[in-house]
Amino acid sequence: MVSDTPQGDRTIQKGTWKGRPIRYRSNRIIVKFNPAVQNAHTSLDQLIETIAAIIPGGQLIRLSQKSGRAIFGVASTVDIIELANVLSARDDVDYAEPDLVDSTA
Repeated sequence: MVSDTPQGDRTIQKGTWKGRPIRYRSNRIIVKFNPAVQNAHTSLDQLIETIAAIIPGGQLIRLSQKSGRAIFGVASTVDIIELANVLSARDDVDYAEPDLVDSTA
């Protein structure tokens, strides 16, 4: 099997997400903002600042204005699966999920 990540990359972890085994980046998380909250109460910039502030080591890596999805950097000590569950429970977030890594054969 050929992987798209170098052997021994410590930022790639294995875990279980929504009942299935996954490989994910342990230093990043994907967040999809709730468009109803964004339009009604606050700007996208404010949502980004709010979420970044509650993520340990949180910093915006990439944002898609069109989809409302953002990738945030996360401190290496954070449990990404737990963080995704916590963020997903927020009203201003549609969902949060680990940044999955695919491999090819």
